[in-house]
Amino acid sequence: MKITSVLYILSNQRCAHDYGTHFLATGLIDALGFENFFDWPEVACLHLPSLSHRDECQIDSDQCWPVKGHTPAAALAVADVAIIAVGITYVNSPAFVHASAVCRWIPQSMPIIGLDMTDEVVDQRSLYEQAAGRRLAAYFKRELPRGATWGIPLPFSYPASRVTQNHHVKEHKVFYWASDQGTGSASFARAALVSSLRQHLPPHVLDVSLTGGQYVSQRGTPEEYHEHMAKSMLGVSYNGAKNWDCNRFWENFAYGLCQVAQRPTIAIPNEPEHGKHCWYVDSPEQVGPAVKMLWEDGTLAREMAQAGHDHFLAHHSSEKRARYLLDHLEATI
Repeated sequence: MKITSVLYILSNQRCAHDYGTHFLATGLIDALGFENFFDWPEVACLHLPSLSHRDECQIDSDQCWPVKGHTPAAALAVADVAIIAVGITYVNSPAFVHASAVCRWIPQSMPIIGLDMTDEVVDQRSLYEQAAGRRLAAYFKRELPRGATWGIPLPFSYPASRVTQNHHVKEHKVFYWASDQGTGSASFARAALVSSLRQHLPPHVLDVSLTGGQYVSQRGTPEEYHEHMAKSMLGVSYNGAKNWDCNRFWENFAYGLCQVAQRPTIAIPNEPEHGKHCWYVDSPEQVGPAVKMLWEDGTLAREMAQAGHDHFLAHHSSEKRARYLLDHLEATI
């Protein structure tokens, strides 16, 4: 089945930012053309007049797409498939109710796809099928455990188009900015890795910040973040939560950093290789020694950064991730 147009069902909640579904949407637009991509509803954070109009969350995945003003019926008249791109974690949640209402419009002849980009490391296909009111044609899962066969692996991605014009001269520094949310395993891991970095590397090479909250007044804008990221040679990604995947892992590759990262626990098509594309560790305390080793071996760090960036462009940009999804659908439905 050749797919030329999609209906992309999104959250209708305020502050509906989502790295997974929104960055994948940029890839689908690249693959299909904006005229063949129909998001419903047209979420405010994806149709901004300019990035200066972002809300207080200041999230990197916000977009400035033109407003089409289409209805679900108009989209369904031309779409080949419908993709449930809202995170559903329990029955009768706002996301479930919204997706169910939209799916009632969809004719039985049109395949419905489940795109589960939630943090949940469990099979939620049945929730998406209940919302769809039928069996899904495919179920894509971000946090698909290694070896699991109940979903199709689809981790986060990052738009290559955002960084291809980056001409910063890399400084031999280590970059890691993150928010400290105060509680939970992820916050513990962030604090521990920052401590490890400061223990093993001199202060003048560390561009490290652990701030106290999520809002821009506490952590800076995406533009400020990327300005520092783009100029640094080494970066760190360690989620530390029950789920593994995080935007930072793919950002580091996109911006050409040699990165030390938490070893993957999920299935990743064309997974980046340890020692070639990045350096994997198994605890936050291992971050400092690994980064120090790469910082001291500048040649290895530069080679790994380039290999990681090239591998990202070949397999893990939003454009490539969307093509992977479309290829799978076209071969199976």
